[in-house]
Amino acid sequence: IPVRLTPRERALLQVLEGALAVSEYTDKVDVLYRWDKSKIVSTELDEVAHLVCGLQFSNDLKSGTALLAGSSKKQDAFMKEIFEIGRRYKIMNPDKMRGSYGKLMYMLQDAVGDRRDYVGHIHTVETFLRDRGAGDLLQNPILDAATTLITSVDPGEREAQLLLRQKATDAVLKEYTTEKLPAEDITLVLSSIADSHSYQLSGAAPVDTMRRYLQTYFGPSEQDSARSLRLVYGEDGSKLSHKHREQYTFVLQTLTLWHSITQEMFGLWMAADRDLLGRQEYRLWNTGQGLNRVQPCPNVSAAIHAILSRVQSACGAWVGLSVVHLGDRDVPNALMFIDKYTQIPRILGPIVSVLDRLDTLAADSSTAVIIEKHGGAARIRLDILQDFFKSAVNGDGDDGGSCIDGRLTSTWNWCSRLAKKSFYDIFLLSGFQGFDGSFK
Repeated sequence: IPVRLTPRERALLQVLEGALAVSEYTDKVDVLYRWDKSKIVSTELDEVAHLVCGLQFSNDLKSGTALLAGSSKKQDAFMKEIFEIGRRYKIMNPDKMRGSYGKLMYMLQDAVGDRRDYVGHIHTVETFLRDRGAGDLLQNPILDAATTLITSVDPGEREAQLLLRQKATDAVLKEYTTEKLPAEDITLVLSSIADSHSYQLSGAAPVDTMRRYLQTYFGPSEQDSARSLRLVYGEDGSKLSHKHREQYTFVLQTLTLWHSITQEMFGLWMAADRDLLGRQEYRLWNTGQGLNRVQPCPNVSAAIHAILSRVQSACGAWVGLSVVHLGDRDVPNALMFIDKYTQIPRILGPIVSVLDRLDTLAADSSTAVIIEKHGGAARIRLDILQDFFKSAVNGDGDDGGSCIDGRLTSTWNWCSRLAKKSFYDIFLLSGFQGFDGSFK
């Protein structure tokens, strides 16, 4: 679990984001040269370092002056610190730095090859506590009570949960506060763990809701045409031929896998970080989607295959392929992999939001006519779900779409076709604005 940023680190993050916003690093480096580009990499890395140091000088005159007057070793240590802050922040906030994180990681990839000491270990709760002689805190049962999420909407229950959490927090502070581990550091640790719980909940919630809809409205046995998930190859773009039971199982297993991935995202982020910034060299290839850095991903591969193995053991007979594309033209490197799977809640969240609002729209006199025109809230909900469970998991991704990555690619394709669906106006009526979110 990464440690939440301190106020000082948040100020440094602003410096880093400012430097990344104006840097043209990848535009100048990731082009096909016929000559050795090591000099270009070195020059561009120097420019980035100058940008960061200059922005720090304007942000904090005292520390900036000391930094510029200091040795190159001191400046390298500052670069290592500020880059670690950016990496840690992104892991905790996958919806942030969407336009600059790739640039940051590619800079650090090249910094490793240029023998610059810019890459340090990401600060985690475990290392933070161990360095302060309090590693046993993580094994204390009271930690769960001190970091529990307050999810109740009932005012009385919410107040009771808050009191229990505060009581547990006070007990932790009393037992573990020392000179090496002051109360504010313990509070930072507890907040970081609570952040991780919130992260997991927000990622898994839309997946669990869609899985619940699948089991509630369909089931493994085919009932009627409105609830049929049967796929025929070539029909509506499908690349699979599945009977209802087979498609139901295929969708259920896919959602179960996505749930497990959302619960393991911190581990996958850490694995991706190690792969990108390890010693594996990359090659610049035209993968059919432009020039990409193609690099082996041994750590991510081990992590995702472990997750897949657990899910397959729990699900029984597996429908579809078990291929995971990594380090090839489909998923060139660990950055592309991790970016792909952070899309899951971003795709399913808006769909769940629309489905949840249907009854409210049907009860509102200003929108009830439109809902009734489509057959009522229950009918619209069933139509959307049937279309999604058929057309969004129909194999029109790569490798016939039944491979692990192809399933998500098929869902992306469904999102791109949403405007052509008969129920698109219902999405707009529900406040739908898209699946991409903000890139700021």
